[in-house]
Amino acid sequence: MRITRTCAVLLLVPALFTFVACGDDDAGDADRTTSSTSAPEAPEDSSTTTSTLTDEEFSSRVAEARAGLQAAEGDLCGIVEAPPLDAVPTTSAQMEEWVGFNVEVLEFAATALEGDDPQSAEAMRSAATALARHAEEAGYPADLLSDVDSLPEELTGPAYADAALAMQQKVSAECSGGLGGGGTDQEG
Repeated sequence: MRITRTCAVLLLVPALFTFVACGDDDAGDADRTTSSTSAPEAPEDSSTTTSTLTDEEFSSRVAEARAGLQAAEGDLCGIVEAPPLDAVPTTSAQMEEWVGFNVEVLEFAATALEGDDPQSAEAMRSAATALARHAEEAGYPADLLSDVDSLPEELTGPAYADAALAMQQKVSAECSGGLGGGGTDQEG
């Protein structure tokens, strides 16, 4: 039986973002290699490995995550259960795909917020527009997000941080298991 840990959060890794819906099996995926945006505090011989995905492998991960987003059909809790985009772009082509997917996710978040919090919804939409514009103008470099100071205010400022918090609170209030912290058996 799969035990799912929900952690739908808007990551602010020094104010960077991506709406992530995380699923976690107790058994784990021993043969799956994942990328990470932050260095683990574990020793170098840790069992977690980081690898570079080919453009085809990355596209496959994006397609999986996009299918989950589409299957959620606007249901916030449905996206919490969707497969995560657990890959970090390492090429320009991958960054372009990553940006496209995250624009969709930010639009999804905006739609989820608009009835309760129009200001946060607008901040999410502004972030989506700014992300797309910034990435296109920069030519989708693989290191697009590495320099936080070069990112537009819509992606790093207080309006976005407030919207991220609003989304976290909405997920906590509406979805079984809330955010982060431990697993929850999902019963149907």
